[in-house]
Amino acid sequence: MLANRLKKNSSIGILRHLSQLIIGIFIARELGVDSKGLHFVYTSIAAAIAILGSYGLVNSIVFHSKKGYINIKEMLFYMSLSMLFLLVSLFIFYLFGYSILKGMLFGSAQEQQIITKFFFLYSLSSLLNYFINSFCLAFDKTRLYLFNFAFSSVISLSVVAFGISRYQFDIVDCLIAISLIEVFFGMVSFIFICCFIKLRKNGKKKNLKDVIAYALKGYLGVSGSTVIAHGDTIILSNALEQESLGIYSIAKTLYRLIAIVPQTVNSTIFGVLCEVDIKEAFKIVKRVCLSIMTVFFISMIGAFIVLDELIVMIYGESFSSAFEPSLILMLAGTLMASTAAINPLLLTQNKPFWSSKVTVFSGIVGLLACYILTIYLGLNGAAFSVLISAAITGSMRLFYYKKIQSLNKAQLFYREI
Repeated sequence: MLANRLKKNSSIGILRHLSQLIIGIFIARELGVDSKGLHFVYTSIAAAIAILGSYGLVNSIVFHSKKGYINIKEMLFYMSLSMLFLLVSLFIFYLFGYSILKGMLFGSAQEQQIITKFFFLYSLSSLLNYFINSFCLAFDKTRLYLFNFAFSSVISLSVVAFGISRYQFDIVDCLIAISLIEVFFGMVSFIFICCFIKLRKNGKKKNLKDVIAYALKGYLGVSGSTVIAHGDTIILSNALEQESLGIYSIAKTLYRLIAIVPQTVNSTIFGVLCEVDIKEAFKIVKRVCLSIMTVFFISMIGAFIVLDELIVMIYGESFSSAFEPSLILMLAGTLMASTAAINPLLLTQNKPFWSSKVTVFSGIVGLLACYILTIYLGLNGAAFSVLISAAITGSMRLFYYKKIQSLNKAQLFYREI
């Protein structure tokens, strides 16, 4: 059962990220390195803002829905609350921070005001899609997940490719098109969930205080993982030229292709771990971690041999310097992926604060390393900072995995006595 879920969800994830990869290739080859850098910053930071602006509520909503603690009306209310938090955050940012940070975000790009308005819209749609995709994976809603997560990307790819080749789309046109398509698919999917999906009830009720308390306990973990994933982008967008960002975006794209596997796996097994006993949960997590580690370390050997020529063949000679940071980030992604399944175990065992401590500590170290190493080593330094953060994350996850095992054994021992 779990294997079938993972196969279906992973294939949808591959379709999504393959489409986004091709969009990036179109932009890189047809519009140039600078445009690729702007596309990278726009999508990366919008995704980061969406997750940070949710204040951990998305994970809490999905958890309480899966456990049967809240009904569909309450879920709608909490999701609206999360959207409101993000709207307020964006409004405050626009009033007090945009004049300072606009150059850092979008460089010298023309039509910055237009880009900013759609950037805020894209951030909101990213939050909505973050919830929808997490919900679909937890409840095994494969068709809706396919529609919202993959089909939307295929449509975006078609519009961008057709627009660039036939109507001379520039990067602003591409970003606007992508934003509007994501908003449309997100709204349709959310309306479908609210109107046609029923949640099972287990007799226990949770109120607003319970949902927010769980959210805040896990928020440091959610925000920390977001900082790890996107913090280097924010630092580099301020420290480097748009051209360098375009080159680094190739490396980060490969990192994300690795990251999508554990993300999809985690969201899928989260629903399963909510339903099984602790012994079975340990077996599932161990099996998943070993499988992912084996696959990706074998892939790293192949990447070392062919990646250099592959980058030049796909993106062009101007992106050849992306090889070294790409290899470093792929290794970082492999380390992160190999222990990623431990995170949903922590959450389902009601240990969101442990997850938070892992990501906050590794995130802080990673950001400091990124700032310092970028000065001395450039793009390779930024990539090494992600590798350092990944190594810390993996080590701490293993520590807490062993700690949960010890606690479980102690509980069984006292029960027997």
